[in-house]
Amino acid sequence: RMKKISPEEIEKRVKKVIKLVKLEGYEDRLPSQLSGGQQQRVALARIIASEPDVILLDEPFSALDVHLKDRLAHELSEMLEEYQGTVIMVSHSRDEIYRFSDELLIIDKGQSMCSGKTRDIFEKPLRKEAAIITGCKNVVGAVRKDNHSLYIPDWDITIILEEEIDQDICWVGIRAHDFIPIWDSHPPNSIPVMSYRIDELPFEKKYFIKANQYQIDEICWFVQRDSLSELEERGMPSSLMIPEDKILLLS
Repeated sequence: RMKKISPEEIEKRVKKVIKLVKLEGYEDRLPSQLSGGQQQRVALARIIASEPDVILLDEPFSALDVHLKDRLAHELSEMLEEYQGTVIMVSHSRDEIYRFSDELLIIDKGQSMCSGKTRDIFEKPLRKEAAIITGCKNVVGAVRKDNHSLYIPDWDITIILEEEIDQDICWVGIRAHDFIPIWDSHPPNSIPVMSYRIDELPFEKKYFIKANQYQIDEICWFVQRDSLSELEERGMPSSLMIPEDKILLLS
């Protein structure tokens, strides 16, 4: 509701938000005459027009197609730059969270796993659950051997680090784009490529790799289109190296 403002200001504000959510010409339609995505945009428009102290957004773009979602997300982001209140967004989309949020709280099975600056958590999740939710495709159990080495049973390799490894580290995460292909050798901190399959997408290829015949979950290695030429020329690498600064040590 918009209280303590003139009818003229109300009309001006309503026209502005209807234009923002791309619903010009739909002003006289009933909710039953709108699609799910249009109803969601109406809900956003009502929130924006009332200028509340706190805005709660629960999966605000879930019913929208990809093109409209990107456009509305951009426009909502611009609107929120001028908003002086607090915005709480609930989402399963890591892209939405990264785009909109300064602070992040990750909840798993009703329990708070971690909280802090969004950029910091994405860069260094610290917890297994946080790594998975922020999009890490390769999270595997690890056994701490000493202050500087970890054994990964699923891949049957030992990783040696300069960084000291905390006692509570029992998982390792490697994001799918962070592997370095190596041909004709197996340097330290590298995973041998025994077998693989490929999914081709418009702008990248996704390789699903096994390092040994006993491995259950495949290793995800995603290669963007502008990096595929070397693979096309040289074929599949013999191993994938993991740079130390890309290894996520997780509890």
